Amino acid sequence: MVINEHLVRTFFGDRDPIGSQIHIPDDQTASLVGIKTKAYTIVGVVKDTKQPSLWDNDLFEIYFPSSEIAEIDPDSAPGISIALRTAVDPRSLAASVRRLVHGIDPELTVGKLTTMDDAIGLSLTQERLIATASASFSLFALLLASLGLYGALVYDVTQRTREIGVRMALGALPGSVVALILRQGLGLTAVGCAVGTIAALALVHLIAGHLYGISALDPLTFVVSVNVLFTVAFLACWLPARRATKIDPLIALRAE
Repeated sequence: MVINEHLVRTFFGDRDPIGSQIHIPDDQTASLVGIKTKAYTIVGVVKDTKQPSLWDNDLFEIYFPSSEIAEIDPDSAPGISIALRTAVDPRSLAASVRRLVHGIDPELTVGKLTTMDDAIGLSLTQERLIATASASFSLFALLLASLGLYGALVYDVTQRTREIGVRMALGALPGSVVALILRQGLGLTAVGCAVGTIAALALVHLIAGHLYGISALDPLTFVVSVNVLFTVAFLACWLPARRATKIDPLIALRAE
């Protein structure tokens, strides 16, 4: 038999497993089911693989000669699977693979041919569905937060139209008034983003187990979200403040 590295690390440690024997099934199981145990000699070690899904990192894998499979597992379907590495599109080689197999033995049947990308995609169907739904809800939540932030700041700046008129009547330049409104609005936004980021960092471990190939603390996600909120806050402050500075100070002073 050939075993994988995880099995070696678990049961052999630093010892060389080559030449050692493993009894299948073990003596206790064999006596319980009334079958004989058989000793298999370890002749090689291979790297760990992911068989059922990409989440499987700690599998004990044992590889037997194909002639032994029926004896070890009588219920298993006859046949073998072959992994073929190609330098071109693997789909273009399907006909060639079938011809080669039939050239070895015309009675052999070639079953399903699939690419590794398709196999990985099939194993991630549920994860991709959850990811799509989560992304949709997240974008919707970000949109709602942006609209709420925009509406709150627009209302706040609109309520300060009289203040803007007073400042301009006293000689304040339009640019300085807009800068003042921006500093105050973006300051509030910065506080909110800081609180939200701290809360997200504290709760992000709840989704860490559902992520693959990306960290739960992915900096790009945090940076994009904060930048979107700051952009919305900037527009929410700048647009109404800019409009207010173009109003005649006398009209602004009479505004409620």
